[in-house]
Amino acid sequence: MSSCWDADTESGKSHDALARDSLIRATTVAPSGRLPAAGDLALHAVLVLLSLVGAAVVLLSTSRYGAGSFPDSALYLSAAKSLLAGEGYQYYFGETYTRWPPLYPTLLAAFGLAGVDPYGGARWLNSVAFGLIVFLSGRLFLHCTTSRALVLAATLSVLAAKPLLEWSVVVASEPVFTLLVLLFALFLVRFLRDRKVVSLLLASIFAALACLQRYAGASVVLAGLILIASSPLRVSWRRRLIYLVLFGIMATTPIASWYLRNHLLAGATLGHHDFHLVSWHEVREALRTANYLMATWLMPWVEVNWAWPIRVAPILGLAGVMIVLSRVRGAGQRQPSDRPAPSEHGTDTGGLLLWSAAMIVLTYVVFVAVCGAGLNWRPEQRLLVPMYTFVVAIVVAGIEALRWLLPVSGGCRRALGVLGLILGALWLQYPVRVLYSQTIYRMQDGAGGHATVALQNSPTVAWLRAHPLWGRVFSNVPETVYLLTGLRARPTPQAAYVFDPAEFAGGPVTEAIYIVWLHDFPQVWLYDLREILSQSRTQELATFPDGSVYQYLGEGGPGMSAVYRFWSRTLRAHFYTARKEERYRLLTEGSGTWEYEGPVFYAYAPDGPRPRGLVPVYRFWSTHGHAHFYTMQEYEKDRLLLNPSGAWTCEGVAFYVWPRADAQGVLPVYRFSSDRLSSHFFTLNESEMTRLASESPGMWTCEGIAWYAHGP
Repeated sequence: MSSCWDADTESGKSHDALARDSLIRATTVAPSGRLPAAGDLALHAVLVLLSLVGAAVVLLSTSRYGAGSFPDSALYLSAAKSLLAGEGYQYYFGETYTRWPPLYPTLLAAFGLAGVDPYGGARWLNSVAFGLIVFLSGRLFLHCTTSRALVLAATLSVLAAKPLLEWSVVVASEPVFTLLVLLFALFLVRFLRDRKVVSLLLASIFAALACLQRYAGASVVLAGLILIASSPLRVSWRRRLIYLVLFGIMATTPIASWYLRNHLLAGATLGHHDFHLVSWHEVREALRTANYLMATWLMPWVEVNWAWPIRVAPILGLAGVMIVLSRVRGAGQRQPSDRPAPSEHGTDTGGLLLWSAAMIVLTYVVFVAVCGAGLNWRPEQRLLVPMYTFVVAIVVAGIEALRWLLPVSGGCRRALGVLGLILGALWLQYPVRVLYSQTIYRMQDGAGGHATVALQNSPTVAWLRAHPLWGRVFSNVPETVYLLTGLRARPTPQAAYVFDPAEFAGGPVTEAIYIVWLHDFPQVWLYDLREILSQSRTQELATFPDGSVYQYLGEGGPGMSAVYRFWSRTLRAHFYTARKEERYRLLTEGSGTWEYEGPVFYAYAPDGPRPRGLVPVYRFWSTHGHAHFYTMQEYEKDRLLLNPSGAWTCEGVAFYVWPRADAQGVLPVYRFSSDRLSSHFFTLNESEMTRLASESPGMWTCEGIAWYAHGP
């Protein structure tokens, strides 16, 4: 097949085509005439050694309690165990697995077939994947520079990459996905250079597997189509179209089958992801976030700070300029015939490899930004780490181009080489030091998530292990309960909906119903424990400093609502609300203005049932002062309403509270005022009151008790 498709020969080409091919050769090889280290067995041995070190680091980091975890880990593992049990892809709470593609839980289940628990298999799978990432990254860098020292330094930076390693020591799909994207890139570049159909088939397979590992693999397929269509393949457009169709069909058919399965079984093609792109401004903000996060890869000693001036885009742009300038200078100083053909020279600086790397990074980051804007989340390191090696490759190629552009030779060049080695060592010392310290820490405390000393020795978890709960279990962290105890817990009600205690009794009436609550895991989107208990009749089974276990007995009386506090640095004021819809709007749309500080006390919402004896707290807004004011005093309300200046507008009842300490368990809420900030502050927290009195003398004045409410 390959010989038939590649039937074009040099003799059949025009003079212009031959000239174009010569120019391609002139711009896809390294400026240096020295052969690269691609055939250096000693260098390859070092790369193998570094890859083994990488695999060992993952194994050592997960040696205490196994791989770390986060909420998604429970879903991956439960799908793998469900598959082993012959039940298909299912979550631990019984629903059909559709949120992600099936490759990762399938690989975990494969360990189960070999007699290894899927959780233990995740540890070995990630260690092998991380080791291969280190080795293939070194192979990639070999084609970006002729400097052995630069190759080793770049490979060591991948080994010590904090964001990449952090997601390689937990049950996560990122390491395997990163490995698949690397393999796709290497084989696609080989196809674009040599036009061997076998390379195209392998690139298609790895692109398909990337899609089956994460839905973001769609960006890999898009990058492949763009590269095949735009790269300087010396073939007719008809044959190029055949390549495109072959790649597209092979890369998308498996994931299309998975989409169809999701639609038929669950009616959710992409796992209930509600994509809704509000504005392109959100896309720009997501790209801005990615720009900051990726810049920390090149400056690992810098924490992510939205005011920090560094960006990764200008750095990559500068590297690109260096590469182009070196190509222009190289083309002007040498004749094309003086250069070896690409197949005779291992480096590909400024050519197909770097063009492919840049296209993969561009399509992937834009894909993540658009999805983030449409799904209402911002890019994070977990989503961006698959691009780490490609970003480093572009920087390495830029440094190689700079070496070529420097108008020095002899002793000066050697001196600059020594200086480069010193600077590289200084740059590497921080990530290598962090790698060592974090590995030691994880060996002592665990890999993170539920695999930590604190959770493994949790008294609540120990009680659950010793007293298995037979019935329906609900929890604020069901995935943690499942991972630590094996209980198939469900999440407690979400705060975005009206609380319905009957949701707990949704199963057979003969089943007991339990609520397991771990205090160190605040969940913004759920009703909290005080709200649940106020609307339910429960029996406390066990209580510990880190959590409690209750048996649900039925519906209770009127339910309290948390009063949530937000802080605005722009307005220099706080905002309080008991309305769930207001809180949701500020959490989703006000991230640039309002910072969420959580519930500060508990009262009753204005639109729900409440006990007798409560009084309303009115909320006023001042357009002039850009601040809110809250009061339960009728005389203060009347004074503001009758103010002839009209400075205050009544926005209605904010919540209902106790005017006196009549109810059991209520605490005084104190009001502080600040003339300097023209605002008020409410708290029942003694430490906050002490801080206001000691840290801000003259800033805040205590005005006494504003009302009474329940504490957390």
